Amino acid sequence: MHKSISKQAAIVSFRSLFSESDKGCVLIIASILEETLRQLHEAHIAAITYPSKKNIFKDLSNAQLSTFAGMIQIAYAYGLLSDEDYEDLQLIRKLRNEAAHSIYDFSLQDSGVQTIVMQLKADARCEPTTKEHEKNLPDTKQFLNLPKLTKAKSHLILNGLALHDIIVAKLADALERLLIKRKTVV
Repeated sequence: MHKSISKQAAIVSFRSLFSESDKGCVLIIASILEETLRQLHEAHIAAITYPSKKNIFKDLSNAQLSTFAGMIQIAYAYGLLSDEDYEDLQLIRKLRNEAAHSIYDFSLQDSGVQTIVMQLKADARCEPTTKEHEKNLPDTKQFLNLPKLTKAKSHLILNGLALHDIIVAKLADALERLLIKRKTVV
């Protein structure tokens, strides 16, 4: 887990995505997904190796699981991610790298960036009601006292959070497997 230098409580602020710059929005979404993916790996490895006392995750996180790319590839390799999850995470990683390493202004309105953003499809894999809820959301300016979101930023946030939900569901499954193992070993 990333060791923060901040003394603030570790609370993920999804609301900040709406007011954040395009670059900041991409970086925050990627960080949220990276941390959730790290938790998925840790839970999955614990479920597989329980009741071993060895901390295999710590050894792996110093090597293969030390990067976002590595976590995505390994999760896909052992079946924790579907083809679609893998593709969406790779797109987010590509956007994150572009945003993080660009010395120029980064904008989701840039045609190259927007093309990548609009390829994200995680929202289609979530509950069918997601699309219906999206239609019923009030205008962000009225609801959150924030500027209206661009189509690309709205699509990025919706798909980033949908992908987060997908990974959290997989995390819950891994934790359930671990709990079942612990009950049978005791």
